[in-house]
Amino acid sequence: MRYRFEHTVAGSAIDAYGHVNNLVYIEWVLEAASRHSRAAGWDEERYQRENGAWIIRRHEIDYLRQAREGDVLAIETWIESYTRITAVRATELRTLAGEVVCKCKTTWVFVARSTLRPARIPESLRADFEAIAVE
Repeated sequence: MRYRFEHTVAGSAIDAYGHVNNLVYIEWVLEAASRHSRAAGWDEERYQRENGAWIIRRHEIDYLRQAREGDVLAIETWIESYTRITAVRATELRTLAGEVVCKCKTTWVFVARSTLRPARIPESLRADFEAIAVE
């Protein structure tokens, strides 16, 4: 299921060119993943109990439009696909008028927290992510 929230661009996100700094988009992509995970019942405490964690293998980002201070963005994220140990998460940032500002695909690898070695994604995790509704 998709997870969505709105975010107002703060002045601290703006670079010398008057628009959102590229690194800030990555912060928002990570925030979206974290919010989605918590909404699905997988907060930091649960990952610790389950001896699991996600690490990033790859980000692929397309910057399509500038965002500026005061803009309100709809940030939407979802799991696009799984393998035994990876998940590809898509994230889109849009203006409230629906114009795409940024698209990102992130490949995450599930690891055993104790060893940081790849581990099978628990079926319960997959099921929990599919069960949540859009905020």
